[in-house]
Amino acid sequence: MRLSREWGVELVALMPGATCSEVWSCSGETVLKIPASHAEERQGAEAMRAFSGHGGVQVLRVEPETGATLQRRVSPGNMLVAEPEESAVTVCAELILRMRQAPLVSAMPVDDWFRRFTQDNRSLLAEALAVIRDLFASMPEPRLLHGDLHHYNILRDSNGWTFIDPKGMIGDPSFEVGQFMFNPLHIEPDENLLRLRLSAFASLLGDPPERLWGWTVAKAALNVWWDEEDGGDAGRELRILERLWALRREFAH
Repeated sequence: MRLSREWGVELVALMPGATCSEVWSCSGETVLKIPASHAEERQGAEAMRAFSGHGGVQVLRVEPETGATLQRRVSPGNMLVAEPEESAVTVCAELILRMRQAPLVSAMPVDDWFRRFTQDNRSLLAEALAVIRDLFASMPEPRLLHGDLHHYNILRDSNGWTFIDPKGMIGDPSFEVGQFMFNPLHIEPDENLLRLRLSAFASLLGDPPERLWGWTVAKAALNVWWDEEDGGDAGRELRILERLWALRREFAH
């Protein structure tokens, strides 16, 4: 393979589990990741490099044209999903605070995900759209975001915890918690768990609770629209959105 030759590493084995890329274990305790031509991860290579040293896995080489990266292998690599709830939230929050120190690089704006979803006649989705419009109208200074930070993208490293596979986005820092709120996938968070997570993130990050709640509502609505576009069953996402909406008096101002 061309990149292995150019970057002076030997391919050892194709690693399982990747859905939008080829991931190879390589000599020298490194990993070569090559995103598929259609994958959003192609745009995330510069974000990976920016996050290196700010909570992200160490990136050794980047090919911007393809989004390919050579990374230091994370070891032992246990996923955050195995950690107790309170520890998992704390780890995630600590990584978010670290990544907020990363420099801004060119990346997709968060609002690109929402551009084609401007109207929905269902009352709950219409209410969510109103929240989304208010969030964009009151944006704080944007930061570089992971965009897909959850239990399966946070791994135990020899020196602590690190994250992998950022999509690379620019937007409101409070947007970052949304995907974590709906994971791990083998559970369906109830109102109590959503409340506990929102309160914990507000305390640990120092973010306004109403913005954390609002962006979680926005991401839940986005998941509904995406699932419906793909012809899937959005039942889980709708139930989560309903539970979040039930918390509006506690978190929305």
